[in-house]
Amino acid sequence: MKTRVFGLIMVTVALLGLLLGSATAAPRIAIYTDKQSYQPGDTIEVSLAGDNQGEGMSVDVYIGLLTPDGELWAFSPYWGWCWYEVDPWIESIYVPAGFTMNQRPFFWFDLPCYRPVINAAGEFYFLAALSGPDTTDFLGEISVAAFRTGIPQASDYYVDVELGNDANDGSEERPWASITHALNWVEGRQEAPVVIHVAPGTYDRHWPTHELFPLKMKSWVSLVAEGPGTTIDAEEECGTSVISCEDVQGGTIRGFTITGGGPAFSMMGGVKFGGGIFCCDSSVLIADNTIIGNSAGWP
Repeated sequence: MKTRVFGLIMVTVALLGLLLGSATAAPRIAIYTDKQSYQPGDTIEVSLAGDNQGEGMSVDVYIGLLTPDGELWAFSPYWGWCWYEVDPWIESIYVPAGFTMNQRPFFWFDLPCYRPVINAAGEFYFLAALSGPDTTDFLGEISVAAFRTGIPQASDYYVDVELGNDANDGSEERPWASITHALNWVEGRQEAPVVIHVAPGTYDRHWPTHELFPLKMKSWVSLVAEGPGTTIDAEEECGTSVISCEDVQGGTIRGFTITGGGPAFSMMGGVKFGGGIFCCDSSVLIADNTIIGNSAGWP
């Protein structure tokens, strides 16, 4: 998936006015997204604005992404313009007094995106902050741009290893390629359950599916194989269950060959787990599957 950014040439020209208009004496920065809600196939455009109504000074510029699971990623040129550890995006840039820049686009990402990781439904936050050079004492407030990712609500979605693409919308005409991606994006409710229809083929760790095991089921979401020869293979050396159901209600797993689950090297509630399907505190219908070539417990 493409991740595109404006280069350093643009940064050195535009960042001179990178600090948001306000009546304070310290430089300030603001960050924006072009929309508040996105779905697969969309592009997130990120803009910056700001001014400096105080004295001229040097600052470090931080840009971050906070994911729904609480991970914080920083945008840093030191790691190939990727999201990595918390480092400044721009170090020690001088901002003259009275400098102003209106909101303008600086970088953008196609969804789903894996650097930074924006490949699931949920609430995300872009963050922007300034500090004095070589310190983490931020100047003023951290600017926040909140946005949601998701897909239009439907009751049926489709996965096809041969014809799908995870940049699609999961419809029958434009299916996804991987079960992992489908489970990340869909959300079911008791009053609106969801079915993921999976076309025949082998779903494993390799291209084009790149499944991540265990596949984590969600409440009121069902996986249904749409024909014989629909295989989910975790390739036992991964040391994990093929499918995991933890505190899941109302789902169904039907019609698959489930293989390659191996012993997991951790414990949950004192219970060793692994194997084809691991269930804990769940009520899931498991029907018409062939569960073969799996192992569980300690090796």
